[in-house]
Order: sequence, then structure tokens, then C-alpha cells
Amino acid sequence: MPIFAASAIAVLAVIKLMYSAAKGKINISENRRRLKFSALALAVSSVIFNLMGLIEVDMLNEGFTGIYGDVTYTIGIRSGCEPMLYAFLLIVIEIYIQAIPQTEKADNIYD
Repeated sequence: MPIFAASAIAVLAVIKLMYSAAKGKINISENRRRLKFSALALAVSSVIFNLMGLIEVDMLNEGFTGIYGDVTYTIGIRSGCEPMLYAFLLIVIEIYIQAIPQTEKADNIYD
């Protein structure tokens, strides 16, 4: 459940960022704060995700035997669902938007 909540926070922050970017306000402190907050939420959910995976495997290892032997824990990065990957992506985006001017104007420079 915390992973879904963190994902929802990140998605809402990115939608708000896209909305303000459509208005021409990309590199503002509010957008950078949104990206940092959503990256933090995804990092926390990554820790919870991996701890719960370890707990789940310990529960399975206690009572699971058969032709496959012991169940081993594989982190979510193998399936591409590790929230930390998306946290790093948001940090890269936050660094990238710092190079963009505070506001973009639609002035025609050739007039």
C-alpha cells in the first residue's frame, strides 16, 4: 500500500509540473520542490518495498520446500518496478530543469 501511495504522490506531482510547464513556468522553486518531494516519497517506498520482500521470503522459506528448493528474494529492479529507479529519474529531471530559464516567453525575436 505505501508503494501505491508514493506512486500516486509522484504522479500527481508530475502532472502539476506538466500543468505549470504548459503555462510557461518550468524552472520555478515550486516545481523543483515537487520533484524532490516525489523522489523522496519513492525512495521511502523503495525501502518499504524491499523490506517487505525480505519479510515475505522469510515467511515462504519457513514453510516452502519442494522441487524448487528454497525461495530466494530478488529485488524489484529485475522486474523494472523498483521505485528507486523512478526516484533517480525524477532527480535527473530536476537537475535538467535547472538549466531552463525561469519563464519562457512567446516573443518573436524576428519582429
